Amino acid sequence: MSIIIRESDDSGRNHATYIQTTETIRQQQETSRLSSNWVEFFRGIFLPAGYPATVSPDYLQCQIYYGVQAFCSSLAGLIASRAVLEGHGIGKADASATDAMLLTLLQDAFSRLTTILGAYYLGTSLYPEAKTYRLVADIANDVAIVLDLLSPQLSTYSLSLHYPFITSQSSSALRTAALCSSGGFRALCGVAAGGSRAALTLHFAQDGSIPGDVGDLSAKDASKETVLALIGMLVGSLIIPHLHTAQATYTVVCILLIGHLLANYIAVRVVIMKALNRQRAAILWTAYRETTEGNFISKCSTFIWKALIATILDEKGPCRRVLMPKEVAKREYLFGRENALLNIHSHTDEIAGYATIGSSFSDLFPSSPLRGDATWTSKLLDVFADEKFIVWFDLRPSIFSIFPLSLVVRASPKPRFHILLKEGHTSTDHLKAWAFTCDLASFSGIGYPWESPVGLVKEIEYVKVAFDEAYEGFVDDVKRAGWNVDVQGLVSGSPRVISVEKIEHGAKGYEDKKTI
Repeated sequence: MSIIIRESDDSGRNHATYIQTTETIRQQQETSRLSSNWVEFFRGIFLPAGYPATVSPDYLQCQIYYGVQAFCSSLAGLIASRAVLEGHGIGKADASATDAMLLTLLQDAFSRLTTILGAYYLGTSLYPEAKTYRLVADIANDVAIVLDLLSPQLSTYSLSLHYPFITSQSSSALRTAALCSSGGFRALCGVAAGGSRAALTLHFAQDGSIPGDVGDLSAKDASKETVLALIGMLVGSLIIPHLHTAQATYTVVCILLIGHLLANYIAVRVVIMKALNRQRAAILWTAYRETTEGNFISKCSTFIWKALIATILDEKGPCRRVLMPKEVAKREYLFGRENALLNIHSHTDEIAGYATIGSSFSDLFPSSPLRGDATWTSKLLDVFADEKFIVWFDLRPSIFSIFPLSLVVRASPKPRFHILLKEGHTSTDHLKAWAFTCDLASFSGIGYPWESPVGLVKEIEYVKVAFDEAYEGFVDDVKRAGWNVDVQGLVSGSPRVISVEKIEHGAKGYEDKKTI
């Protein structure tokens, strides 16, 4: 009798085979052992342990494009560094090392200040919008390279208060400003790239067939980028001596930057995120909400009739469809749709309005809440008594809203909304609030008359009836489709949270408190 023992790793690759007989145990010789050892050696250096089982399916394709962009960035950065050194006066007898050091210190100060401000303003947005900020980081890096490249030529120009405002006169002011701006853009790149890279690394490690090691994956990615940067420096050392004219230098850098941005754009487009942000949630909900009654509803002239017909048709139980992460990745935009609400009656991802989630209670009022009738707020609270959120129109007199106050005319054709969060809110509450606001924006329109806040509350109530019918079972369907709804990706920053306590006075003066 013989026993065969096979040894493999987490990804299922066979590493060794042992055959046990009654007399001995021997290892079966593998073919191409030497080449296999070399493959395993390089795999262990540049790929995470357990690849491909421990990473998401989009990992390899994304890393290929990241490799191309790292090479282009390294080569372009090397050429820009030569320009900076020329601007410092390297090779000139009248160059001052002290001036170069002071300029470097000033540039470093701008860089550090930008790092602090960038982390403050962008910190909480980097995870939910990781794909966008990964591309933003590379755009900022390319702007820094261009400024470094142009800095020597800027020293021959000077600013003027008279037309044409820039004169051909020797001055270091423009060059200093360019180098300081370059340091700022490079620091912005570091902040955006660091945060978005962490989010993408987490995605690659968690969305595989088995959980991967985030630390190991980060280390292997750093190894790949280091090797590619070294290759870029080697190629740069061969190319730079042949760049004798400004035209040749600018042409090469332009080609490299175009390749850098194109590779980065493709890299972020191939990433398929399973965590929901505001845009993905809107795309998911509108696709789920789309039914054959959409065109019929859109023909209705009044706001309330639209909601009523939607309610009646929803009772028939129309077939709902949940988009897979890969389908949503093809439809999402990288810029300009962070706060957009999509029209549930459109098949072209038409924007129906905009919303802010985590607003303050004072945002509900177009002016001081002490003026006018504010009793409508109690009716609004009753509509959302069973929810962990409240949605209201943005009625402030600005160009970002369409709802007229008195004779104020608005320039924007899209309504805006505020979403208030209550104590104890969760990621599923955020998803429900965003989906409801998409419905509310879709049923809104410029043509319907604005009566009073009480009238708007009634319209919200009608829409909510239709929404509750359609939303039932949505979260379960989304989870079955592979989406991760437990990650908080719809709220950024530190949102305001309200608690509502309703006090009713009895006949004998007793108070009955109720939290809603």
